[in-house]
Amino acid sequence: MQKVETIDIRLSKRTSFREAVGIELTATSRAEAGVSLLRSGRGIDISSSGLGLETDFRPEKGTLLKLHVPLSGSDVRLPVLAQVQWVVAAGVMYRAGLQFLA
Repeated sequence: MQKVETIDIRLSKRTSFREAVGIELTATSRAEAGVSLLRSGRGIDISSSGLGLETDFRPEKGTLLKLHVPLSGSDVRLPVLAQVQWVVAAGVMYRAGLQFLA
């Protein structure tokens, strides 16, 4: 099998971020309007523009998520909106690339 070389085109430097992250999904169908589902995941890395996430459910590309990101050295969790840019299976888990929204 031939190894494929990839080029990292990220504009922001990523740093390791192995922290539990709360994930709030808001249902978009008319039948479930206004219903929020709470899930959790674990950060992989973080930058000023996004977050790498590992979770046990598959978020769909393009989905908007409300994250609850822990602030270092405190019990505070910062609410942040992010959009799923890509998702790949990683064994029984999924890895996703999220872009922070301003």
